[in-house]
Amino acid sequence: MKKVIWVVGFLLVIGHIQLEFSSWYYKIFGSKNIYPVIKSSEMFDWYHQKGISIEWWIKMVSDDFLSIITFAAMAIVLKRFSHRLYLISIVFLSYHVFDHFMLWYNYKTSWWLYIVELLADIIAVIILVKVKDKKQAVVKSLI
Repeated sequence: MKKVIWVVGFLLVIGHIQLEFSSWYYKIFGSKNIYPVIKSSEMFDWYHQKGISIEWWIKMVSDDFLSIITFAAMAIVLKRFSHRLYLISIVFLSYHVFDHFMLWYNYKTSWWLYIVELLADIIAVIILVKVKDKKQAVVKSLI
């Protein structure tokens, strides 16, 4: 159990440290505009003209990465308590991984893909709530 606490703590510390990468980058290298999106959307005319400042791009990537780390840490902890809760956390971890890749693909502008993803997540959660859980050992504390 001590190893799990160390792993979860380490993941959360790393996740929060990387949130500051954008401000560190700005202090060291200054600001410049980039065009990181693979497939740009016509919705954002400003993107075609100026791009996006690299520190804001790093900030958005860091925020997404923190969500992924948080749900991964949650899955690690929940695996010890309930198989269903563990699977539900994996469902939402997959949502955040999808969301992160959509940032790189087209700046999260494919609204219909998000609707499909959310509907799939809702269906998966409903199914997981209805399925009978396997018996787990009772854990008295995390220590």
